[in-house]
Amino acid sequence: MKKILIAFLLLISPVAMAAQPVEGVNYSVIGMDSSGKEKIQVIEFFWYACPHCYAFEPAVKEWLKTKADDVEFVRYPATFNRPNVQMHAKTFFALEQMGKPELHDVIMSAMHDRKQRLNTQETMDQFLASHGVDLNAYHDMMDSFVVNLKMQEAVKYAKQYQITGVPALIVDGQYKVEQAYSWAQKFTIADYLVSKIRAERAAMAK
Repeated sequence: MKKILIAFLLLISPVAMAAQPVEGVNYSVIGMDSSGKEKIQVIEFFWYACPHCYAFEPAVKEWLKTKADDVEFVRYPATFNRPNVQMHAKTFFALEQMGKPELHDVIMSAMHDRKQRLNTQETMDQFLASHGVDLNAYHDMMDSFVVNLKMQEAVKYAKQYQITGVPALIVDGQYKVEQAYSWAQKFTIADYLVSKIRAERAAMAK
């Protein structure tokens, strides 16, 4: 019995995933053309209140330390049709436009480490004000043309890339990362797909 258990653990270990990722298991082909961007895009879809998204954050940060120069990392918030999800999405875009990307981690940590319920506009306002955010500027930005455009873009891409849950990773608009045995391994799969796209681009350029 012990030998069977050891064999099973080896099978599901990261070592077992050292082989080439498998289409239909570790990633799926979305069926879209390349994003058309100069750099290869790796897109993360997330939601502030999602515990899995928060658990995913350390892997995101580690991967960003070694991200290749020809790869661009982009975040899109979930835009599911619920008031708190919509508010969180607009908050993300507003803070991004206000030049306060560092508050992404602050909000996530508050909601998951300190269990603060930032699920209404009132509680989010109080929280952001306590971190020095000008609420008038924040609300103006939430209602701005650029944030509304970003929201439309997020909705469009979520539909286009068939996003039904978060966190989700999309590589260059062509592939969706699927099963992995750890959060970090999702980026192993993403890196494989990036290499695949890089090779395809090089071949086309000849």
